[in-house]
Amino acid sequence: MGRRLFQLLLACILSTSAGPVFAHADGDAPALSGNSEIISTAQTYLAAYFALDAAKLETLTAETMTFSDPTSAAFPAPQGGFNFDSKAAYLAFIKQAGGQLEDFNYQCDRIYEASGRVVCVGTARYIAAAASGKVRYETPVVTIITVAKGLITEHRDYADYSGTRATPIAADRP
Repeated sequence: MGRRLFQLLLACILSTSAGPVFAHADGDAPALSGNSEIISTAQTYLAAYFALDAAKLETLTAETMTFSDPTSAAFPAPQGGFNFDSKAAYLAFIKQAGGQLEDFNYQCDRIYEASGRVVCVGTARYIAAAASGKVRYETPVVTIITVAKGLITEHRDYADYSGTRATPIAADRP
């Protein structure tokens, strides 16, 4: 039975016309795979998220919105675990992060929609203060955004924190 299921799954994958979607080296946005309206909603949300625009996020998220990053559980307090079970707690976090991060952005190498969820695979980049001065961080991350009735109801991140690259920024560089 397991072998037959695998064969059917493989046949479905091979017969689909939508192959992997990746960003081009020249910086073009990745092509879209799936429901473009849902993907567009998620992209608008992600733009506001990486701009740390709490006012815009307020309008894009459902009252029951949740945010979770189970891969952040190993961080020491007070950051230990980026998990928020309410829109109010999430927006408070965004407002706090706005004063701590610079040049927060996301290079999405692949994006697709499946059953109302938008999956982005890429790299989060930001500058933050460290004991030795400012540091640019680059963290591989998979982000899953759930969209319902045009609003974001869930944001999940799965980051490779152990694979984060940290590059000190010289004091004389902006």
